[in-house]
Amino acid sequence: MRRKNDILLKSAFEEAFPDLLRFFFPQADELFDINRGFEFMDKELGELFPELEKQGGSRFVDMLVKAWLRDGTQEWILVHLEIQGDDTRGFSRRMFQYWYRIYDRYEVDIVALAVFTGGKNQVRPGYYHRSFLGTEITYKYNAYHVLDHSEQQLLGMNNPFALIVLAAQKALLLWKNSRN
Repeated sequence: MRRKNDILLKSAFEEAFPDLLRFFFPQADELFDINRGFEFMDKELGELFPELEKQGGSRFVDMLVKAWLRDGTQEWILVHLEIQGDDTRGFSRRMFQYWYRIYDRYEVDIVALAVFTGGKNQVRPGYYHRSFLGTEITYKYNAYHVLDHSEQQLLGMNNPFALIVLAAQKALLLWKNSRN
């Protein structure tokens, strides 16, 4: 049931991608050439992480999207949807791996967004940090949990994507209740 909901959520995110951008980035209409459309690059994302398929994993919850900025330049949007239970161990490291593999292949700026759908107490890492003998790196990315807004807040928004988030909230509550 959870996997089916994950696939439905990804489909909704793709269908409403312009509104997703507007939801997470209020200045989206000024930044992105939304009328030009978007290129969903699931195949390319799968090519960057072939070891996951060998381990029986799936990339069905991840999105790599090519968008264009209003100034005519190309921008890559990485929307990483880690849809799993409350266990986010290793998540920030994976987000960093996504970033450096995409950057290594395409050498463009990347906007990363992690959307969490676990319980209300789910750990929501928003950065990756490593340090060793004076060498240090911190990778920070956008992180959002579907429970970050209340139902009333979502219903009050003038953005269809807010209804998708609300549906994800309801699905999470139904899933949690079915496990009790």
